[in-house]
Amino acid sequence: MTNVALKEPCIDYLNAHGDQYCRDMIISDYYKIVDLDLVHMNKDDVNFSSKYELTFNQNTTASGLIAWFDCKFENFKNKVVLSTSPYEPYTHWKNTIFYIDRANYVKSGDKLTGSIAVRQSKENHRELDLKVSYHFSNLPETHSQIQLYKVR
Repeated sequence: MTNVALKEPCIDYLNAHGDQYCRDMIISDYYKIVDLDLVHMNKDDVNFSSKYELTFNQNTTASGLIAWFDCKFENFKNKVVLSTSPYEPYTHWKNTIFYIDRANYVKSGDKLTGSIAVRQSKENHRELDLKVSYHFSNLPETHSQIQLYKVR
């Protein structure tokens, strides 16, 4: 936890839907960190924290985390899902890639555990401040990391 950095994540589109090379770049399962009801939520619900656990499915180097969201409009006659998932067709929305300070070689079956805390920026309500902790199961507990990110 000694290397704390403030970073801006990479907002881009990783096309694992139509590109095998990009699909191979995603080296773990995924984990839902929050589920917000956009109809009934209040404005403070955008501030949350959650633990996560990912299991790697390849022997390779892990260098970042990818995040996306799905917006489900289910109260219509024809339900609509707008997704920024790398597994779905491209839209004008993008994924978010959080590069980590210490990339690590992992083997299939290794785990990445940690937590994420998200809050609205005090300086600009349209920005988010994130605190991400992570620990690779193949490293001693002393190698746990915390990184700070600003999503603009």
